[in-house]
Amino acid sequence: NAHSFSALINSCAKRGDVPRACRALARMEEGGVVGDVVVYSAVLDCCSKAGDTVRAKKVFDQMQSRGVRPNVITYSALAR
Repeated sequence: NAHSFSALINSCAKRGDVPRACRALARMEEGGVVGDVVVYSAVLDCCSKAGDTVRAKKVFDQMQSRGVRPNVITYSALAR
């Protein structure tokens, strides 16, 4: 469910494990679970802290294409 994926993604983000966080996001969506702004912001924060701006841009675009609206936390994660 969304809470399990969110916990996994947050754990990856805290460790700076960008590939695993992105894989978890992909598996979540493949399973039909819709990510929310909290999940996407966690992945974006992970990407930003790792300096992976290319992946952060892809995740941000994906977020918007899914109809998830960014919030202050999202923009803060991108600004790092």
